[in-house]
Amino acid sequence: MKRAVDTSADVPDKKARADSSDGDEPILPTKAPGTSTAKGAPEPKLASIFQPRSTSSAAGTSSSGSGLKWLSPIGPTKSCLHGVYGEPAPSAKVAFYDLDGTIVRPKGGKTFPSKTDEYDFEFLFSSPRAGLGGASSDRSVVARIRQQHAQQFAIVLITNQKQTAYSAKNGLATWKKKMAHIAAAIDVPMRVFAALGDDAYRKPRLGSWVEFTERWNGGVEVDRESSFFVGDAAGRSKYRDHQDTDLKWALNARISFFTPEEYFLGNDKEYEVPARPWSPSALKPGPSLKGLVALPEDEMMSVDLSDLDDGKDGRRIVLGDGASGSEIVLFVGAPASGKTFLFQRVFAPAHYVHVNQDALRTRDKCLRVVADTIAAGQSCVVDNTNRDRATRKHYIELARQTGVRIRCVYFDVPKHVCVHNNHFRAHHGPAADHESKREILPFTAIDSWFKQVQPPSRSEGFDADVLRITWRFHGKDDVQTKYNLYYH
Repeated sequence: MKRAVDTSADVPDKKARADSSDGDEPILPTKAPGTSTAKGAPEPKLASIFQPRSTSSAAGTSSSGSGLKWLSPIGPTKSCLHGVYGEPAPSAKVAFYDLDGTIVRPKGGKTFPSKTDEYDFEFLFSSPRAGLGGASSDRSVVARIRQQHAQQFAIVLITNQKQTAYSAKNGLATWKKKMAHIAAAIDVPMRVFAALGDDAYRKPRLGSWVEFTERWNGGVEVDRESSFFVGDAAGRSKYRDHQDTDLKWALNARISFFTPEEYFLGNDKEYEVPARPWSPSALKPGPSLKGLVALPEDEMMSVDLSDLDDGKDGRRIVLGDGASGSEIVLFVGAPASGKTFLFQRVFAPAHYVHVNQDALRTRDKCLRVVADTIAAGQSCVVDNTNRDRATRKHYIELARQTGVRIRCVYFDVPKHVCVHNNHFRAHHGPAADHESKREILPFTAIDSWFKQVQPPSRSEGFDADVLRITWRFHGKDDVQTKYNLYYH
């Protein structure tokens, strides 16, 4: 069902807030600004400025003689392309668009465009017809973008092109030429940001937003209420959306979001705001946080990671009962579950030695360091994943041989939280000053742990009940704001 939309309005006057337990998602309008009228209603007459313009056959050359120019790539590794067409004017109102599946699609109904044909595109919702270099053109898409430009919106394209960067020989050069043809066919001043890597510039991460708003909008602050993003990756099963990264990008930027069907055709909203299960309101104490613990609840004592400040019970419980002598504390937890955070927050100030296989490379070296630490009369924490009983048995036997006690701390953190933590610490750095920046781990490193883990039990030979750690973000407010964003 389509809905009638007033094309004279810059922005909709009727808005619906996305359902969110945290209350910081943007207001999502129920209709797109300036969409086409409802079925059966007369199509609004467009001024000549909205009519398709003649373009030369030269790649990226418009009727005004200014083509798409590629400026210096952006980012520490030059992973984000930055193109400019014409002379974009700064504006508080910005119309952001995705590219593939939103503005253009491959010709002939193909799923993926050619890596060697710079003319392999047609505008969405179009009937192919003769156009620039054989490419199709369509009044509804081109005219709508021109309409937003005429209403004083800055036009910015944000696109992920990682596959293009690693495609066949000359694939990136072909894509640049195609982008020049697309810009020339639309023929309004615009900027293009194309993320070639899996870093801060790849949607839904906000690297391109930060770059544009801080450097390329002439010092004009973006009005989030008036600005919007149009993209096809909205997680819709009906359209078999490959991802929901466009929707998440708009939510991260706190601007309105529309699918191409909403924006160009006036269709009703057909997507749901994705959950943020790592957010504080979603991680409520209860059965959902039992995770993989297949043991009676009274066999484990639980501590929340946010309950570790000086003087709090959680810190005292984690450090133990204060028994004299050395001890081995064995961590069990998935990558990115908070193990190193707990060590640095609680055990390092108590002068425990940190034993980590990522640094030492082998388990044998870890065992030698543990033995040397105990021989020196010190205590240590084995900060490894220690996923199964066979691995833990090596340390339990060493404790028996050296005559010291051994405790187990189990990080009962859901997989989706670990995945989120993995992205956050790689793309935004550590949550605390004493932490170091991490490289992103492959998803399989986390997924395999959850497939193979054997939850620990005191009956394995530990000298105390297993201590269960549940997840809660702990950090400064500005860091938590970044933590609450979508990263994948």
